[in-house]
Amino acid sequence: MRIPLVDPKALTPFQRRIYEEEPVGRLAIFRLVAHAADVHPSFSTFTDHILSSLTLASKDREIIILAVSHLEHGRYVWAQHVEASLEIGVTQAEINAIAEDRFGAAVFDTRHKALLAFVRQVVEAVRVDDYVFEAMSSFFNSGQIVEAIYVIGTYMMILRLAELAELEVDGVHGADVVRAAMNKRVAQET
Repeated sequence: MRIPLVDPKALTPFQRRIYEEEPVGRLAIFRLVAHAADVHPSFSTFTDHILSSLTLASKDREIIILAVSHLEHGRYVWAQHVEASLEIGVTQAEINAIAEDRFGAAVFDTRHKALLAFVRQVVEAVRVDDYVFEAMSSFFNSGQIVEAIYVIGTYMMILRLAELAELEVDGVHGADVVRAAMNKRVAQET
């Protein structure tokens, strides 16, 4: 590993609470991003919102994350989000199609094909051509398109951190992390 994980004894009080109490604290990526201690609280809140507070459907979010992971060769994020995706309703056939770079496969409905074409162009070209944008906007409103960009950008960054650090998959807790973020959001609303 190129960047060592933060020793649990060196975590800030904020980080220590998460490390001890929340599923995300069990992930190696948590102790990697903990190096940026001043940014970490805001980033943690932001990623919780990405996992729990979007108007995009949870399945759409997970399809985006898997597509970004595939396109960017992100082993760590892929491993964490396959489990979460299955729990949320992404089928094994859809996961296999993404892994095999078959974004236009018959297992996807027209809506998800538009979403996957959009993700591919954002990741690979930054700009999205008119045809793909029109297809995307026929299924998703402006707010959801912006949310999709947030998800894409967040996971491109997380993938880069994990890959640069040569982070090994230490355990798969992705579904627990997503479930905890969603439960936290529900608790805040009540």
